[in-house]
Amino acid sequence: MKSSITILICYRNEEKNIVLTGSAIIKALKKNSIKYKIIFFNDGSTDDSEKIVKKKFSKNCYFYSNKLPKGTRYMYKKVVKSVKSDYFSIMSGNNNFKTGDYNKLFS
Repeated sequence: MKSSITILICYRNEEKNIVLTGSAIIKALKKNSIKYKIIFFNDGSTDDSEKIVKKKFSKNCYFYSNKLPKGTRYMYKKVVKSVKSDYFSIMSGNNNFKTGDYNKLFS
């Protein structure tokens, strides 16, 4: 049986990084045949991050948004009860990982 994972990607004002981050994570999950659900959580962005995310991602992706920043702890508490996958992870939308690191993480 394949593993499944839910990933919470938290971001605020990451319009230059969020697509790179989301795309790299999804590519690594697909490469490793992992069933996934991505939750993009906008924590009060004032740039176009949210528009970009919603335009670029759709399959197996869900979106939450705060008008004002409330932090990762708030976001975690908001979504963790709905997680039904084998694994759960929180990641930042700032593209701190190198693309190859996601492959190592999910292999």
